Amino acid sequence: MDDFDRAWVAAHYLLGDRDEALARAACGRGAPLVQALSQPSREQRAQVLAGELARLSRALDEASVPWP
Repeated sequence: MDDFDRAWVAAHYLLGDRDEALARAACGRGAPLVQALSQPSREQRAQVLAGELARLSRALDEASVPWP
């Protein structure tokens, strides 16, 4: 699973996709992350999502173009 796949799954989760809808959005490429975001414990899901959003934020920050 590459960074795009991880960001795609995290974004779909953040936008409300859960369970089967999240698995469909992942197209089979993000199965480990879908499983992690489908854990019964809300706290564990929150930790996983926080890690993915931090990863995405860092990637966006590194790719940003400085303002003049």
